[in-house]
Amino acid sequence: MIQYAALAGDRSLMDDELAHGPAGAWMARQQYQIADPAILQAIQYHTTGCRGMSKLDKIIFIADKVEPARTYTHLSEIRRLAETDLDRAMLICLREIDSFLIREKLTPHPYTNEARAELAGKNCPGREEPAESASAE
Repeated sequence: MIQYAALAGDRSLMDDELAHGPAGAWMARQQYQIADPAILQAIQYHTTGCRGMSKLDKIIFIADKVEPARTYTHLSEIRRLAETDLDRAMLICLREIDSFLIREKLTPHPYTNEARAELAGKNCPGREEPAESASAE
């Protein structure tokens, strides 16, 4: 997986937990002739998020985070919000990820920080901090 991620070109995503994003984008382009940059970007950044995420980026990111094997505190809320307020679902999800990483003494990826800061800065109602967070894994 890492070898394919290296071919995608973003060295900051060369981590065991993150590499499948750029590796998947590279494989989609090379093996399946997917050329649409919007699709490739959504695949590449579905593990970290990034600044300026499109609706497609957010849908793919959230889909990965709410898949059936996941269990964490605000999962039901994120699943519900994903159908009505994608930005709020993203923000809560990114905060869950931050909480998990902090508890594990890990550092969030800079792209994740940028995505969270951008969403938190939007002037939208209901952007309050969740009461408490648990594992994002």
